[in-house]
Amino acid sequence: ATLHHLHGFPYIPGSSVKGLLHHFAEMEWMAETMAKLPEPTSLGEEPPEILKEAIEAASLVWTLFGSLVVERAKLKNGSLLGPKGPRERLTPWKERIKEEKLHEQEPWQGVYADLVRLLDTNRGAALTCFDAVPTKAAIQAGMLECDILNPHYPEYYRKEGAGISPSDTENPTPIYFLAVKPGVTFEFRFKLRDDDIHNGTPKNWSREALLEQVEAWLARALSEWGIGGKTSAGYGYFDPPHPVGQKGTPPGARKAKGTDPAGRMERKPPATPAEEARAILPPGLAPSELAQRIDRAPEYPEAVQREIARLFRVHYSQEVKKWRKKKEKPNVAKRLAWVERFSEGGEHDA
Repeated sequence: ATLHHLHGFPYIPGSSVKGLLHHFAEMEWMAETMAKLPEPTSLGEEPPEILKEAIEAASLVWTLFGSLVVERAKLKNGSLLGPKGPRERLTPWKERIKEEKLHEQEPWQGVYADLVRLLDTNRGAALTCFDAVPTKAAIQAGMLECDILNPHYPEYYRKEGAGISPSDTENPTPIYFLAVKPGVTFEFRFKLRDDDIHNGTPKNWSREALLEQVEAWLARALSEWGIGGKTSAGYGYFDPPHPVGQKGTPPGARKAKGTDPAGRMERKPPATPAEEARAILPPGLAPSELAQRIDRAPEYPEAVQREIARLFRVHYSQEVKKWRKKKEKPNVAKRLAWVERFSEGGEHDA
């Protein structure tokens, strides 16, 4: 959370909330549909149903957020990190339709027009996210407390373990900072622009259905991905928001509550590899902490490693470039080898 420059209370900027929702919609909500979309090796007389489904899902995201933006990072060896996003999945279809000159013939003409709209144009987003602010009761009760980070091995962390072992002879370096108390409730407000709801949105989506879909994205994104800094220490994760009605919200807006903005939630023990991986590698880790967790990744079962690698590709793909500059160090080289093993085209069964 950020302190409001006028009122002094912590809040989450609406731009941050919207960015989280946009990324989640493309990387999680659309993932299953896009994974089923094959490469356009040959085109028949009719567009395949899975392509129509992918365009419909992409149209919803494009209408709400104004564009399709997720792209993968490219490693020096040419491999790409992370699953293909909607843009990368749909672009070959647009190019193939044009190559075979089907873009001027029905029924491919309409499909091609949709792909051009989604991939080559941007628009004003139909979704507006307002700043997330604490409830009045939370503000009156007091929300802030002093917290501490206390690295016990500063030299070891500073030099990433190169030639140095962690030792109790080092002096801890306490770092104090303000934090939001656990259990504080924030309100997340958003609305849809009436004139843009059906301008590109699939016709079978009603206004209420769209609002419910955004609520569902918000609930999962805040509880699974978190938002803001220090998520590695448990901050930034919310209890799933729930609707609290329309009273006091702008016309056409939806309001939801989420508790525990400090994020120090007591979670149940992981039951699946995906849940265990999310606990091991949340977004927002500091570079030194990220390196340590990736170094320990080979200790986990293969299924958990695959999930850790997937989360790494989603949240930390840019770190690979920094590590490559230090690849002469044995620990960094080992880390890069593990990352490349699970990169697309390099993953194999142990």
